[in-house]
Amino acid sequence: MKPRTSKLQTKKKVYKPRGRKPKIVRETKIKQILEIRKMSRKDLQSLILINDSDKPISPDALSRIVNGSRMDYKLSTVYRLCRALNLSPNELLNWEEEVKIDYDKYKNGN
Repeated sequence: MKPRTSKLQTKKKVYKPRGRKPKIVRETKIKQILEIRKMSRKDLQSLILINDSDKPISPDALSRIVNGSRMDYKLSTVYRLCRALNLSPNELLNWEEEVKIDYDKYKNGN
C-alpha cells in the first residue's frame, strides 16, 4: 500500500538564479599601468578628453575596459588609450608576449 502524500509534497521547486550572470573580471595591463602611475579611471578619462576631445570614450566603456569585462574594442579606442597614456599598443595590450609564443610554435614546427 502506497503512503498518502499531498500534491504539495510531490513537486519540489528547483532554484534557478534570475538576472544577469556574474561577469568575469580579469586583471588587465591597463589596470596595472593605472595602479603604477597612481591614476584613477577619472584621470584617464580626462587625459582622453584632453587629447581626443572630438571622440571621447564613455566612462562606462572605459570602466569595462579597465576591469577586463570588455575585451573586444575598436582600434580607435586602443589608439586613444595609447595617446592618453603615452604608450605603444604593444605595451598596452601585451602583444609582445603573444607574438613570441606564436613564433615559438612556428619555429618548433607545431
